[in-house]
Amino acid sequence: MKKSSFSANPGRRCGLLLLGGLLAGMGATGLRADNRVAVRARTDAGYEAQKFGNGAAKDETYLFFQGRFFGGSTRDRMLEKTPFQQIANTLAAGLAKQHYFPTRDLLRADLLIIVHWGVTTVTVSDFRLQGRTTLAGRDDDAQLRQIIKNWAEEQKEAEVFDPFVQLEAQAIDNFLNPAALVHDQMLQEMDALSQETSSASNARLLGFVEDMEKDRKDFFGTCQGAMLRSMLADERYFVVLLAYDYQALLKEHKQKLLWSTRLSMQSPGMNFRAGVGHMTSAGSMVFGHQTDGVKVRLPPERPTKIEIGPVRVLSMPATP
Repeated sequence: MKKSSFSANPGRRCGLLLLGGLLAGMGATGLRADNRVAVRARTDAGYEAQKFGNGAAKDETYLFFQGRFFGGSTRDRMLEKTPFQQIANTLAAGLAKQHYFPTRDLLRADLLIIVHWGVTTVTVSDFRLQGRTTLAGRDDDAQLRQIIKNWAEEQKEAEVFDPFVQLEAQAIDNFLNPAALVHDQMLQEMDALSQETSSASNARLLGFVEDMEKDRKDFFGTCQGAMLRSMLADERYFVVLLAYDYQALLKEHKQKLLWSTRLSMQSPGMNFRAGVGHMTSAGSMVFGHQTDGVKVRLPPERPTKIEIGPVRVLSMPATP
């Protein structure tokens, strides 16, 4: 019996989904910044039912707690110059949709919401940056010698020291012996490990871990995993909200996390301040709720505006 293309080639199915996501970001003038927002929300057992039970959301008050800022590895002046108070004001409008309201009362607030924000750091392969490939895969010694010599001369002109590039002719010949080939392979493996470590760290920060683990365990991989890997390949703006039981913190000195929401979107081509608005609009419907894995949403064209009172921010160091 002939297998259907759907089951025989799951990779093609994922490719179509990813292409569809890309085309969704195209306007009349062609490609534009990808403004899809990845959303991951969690709640403590029983909290969602207590907060949103009986068909009506319960009003709760909160204080913002200024968390950690992640500056990334690429200079982003808009990100650096955006004050946390502005981020807090934007988030407050989204939180109000789920009946969370700011308060200035340091004794009676229901929640303490810690906010971490910034941009991820993506480790780019040194081999890819330098245009290098494994030496063991080349058969033409003369071509290899010329490639290494040209590259070494470029390094010398740029006054960039690379301990793995030798300028002497004898040293160039040494690149062709088996030991050197093994050494080069080891360097590439270390380089790949560095990238994987960076990707894993970002996956934890953005809330992608569970979905990526499902993808790893699936023999053919998953479309969700393919999509998230493509997202991790680029730097991403993010906002992480961690809502703690403030009364338990005050009275019992216990850190009880009631809910968390992790929002992120691609940073290349995106203005950070506009990005915070996009992330808040896309994630406002899940504050205090639980999502089944990572959800990818497009923000509305015209974010709704909600007038709220003054937002108080407590500035103290914290970690995600």
